[in-house]
Amino acid sequence: MGILDSVFSKKKEEKGNEAAKTKPVEDADPLLKSGVRFYNDGNYEKAEFEFRHVLNLHPKHVEAHYYLGKIHESKIHGEDDFETMEEAMNEHQEAIKIDPAYLNAHISLGRLYVRSGFYEGAIRELEEAVRINPSSPEAHTAMGEALYTIGAGREVKVEHPSGMGATSDFRGAKEYFKKAIDEFNQAIKIEPSLAQKLQPLIEKASQRVK
Repeated sequence: MGILDSVFSKKKEEKGNEAAKTKPVEDADPLLKSGVRFYNDGNYEKAEFEFRHVLNLHPKHVEAHYYLGKIHESKIHGEDDFETMEEAMNEHQEAIKIDPAYLNAHISLGRLYVRSGFYEGAIRELEEAVRINPSSPEAHTAMGEALYTIGAGREVKVEHPSGMGATSDFRGAKEYFKKAIDEFNQAIKIEPSLAQKLQPLIEKASQRVK
């Protein structure tokens, strides 16, 4: 084999390797679109099949991980179904690991943390979502809902472990409600159509701030 033959052979091999690297992504696109269609139609079983097929071709496909997380969310039965909740969290965490700026995964993970009672993690994820896109009404809405839930939790009287009676943190609760109102108003400012959904929460939070 001559020098030119060797060079061309190497070039051809490199081109083939490059094509092999990009092919899974190309093959994944129609599967992803099909999965999203099934997901939007509520056919989660077929959607999950498509998304898992995508991940077989391209294990670090961020959207496939995100949608699998959403499908796991749909399977959560009650607030004590921690196993399914954890499966959903794992998929969203994987999506964030692949793309730290993937907004929807931060929002979904934050909401799951609220459901599980991990409020510190919820605020961390939702603050990051707002930082990534300050103009996202979904991020502000999710943050407002998280703050409202935390405030409501602090309002609830709980028995002191020592048996000395019930304790509560009304002052701390009011601060969370105030912040929740700010987030809801910001969401409405960005997306006025959210007013119908969020105004009742704003009114409830306002009553609790008094």
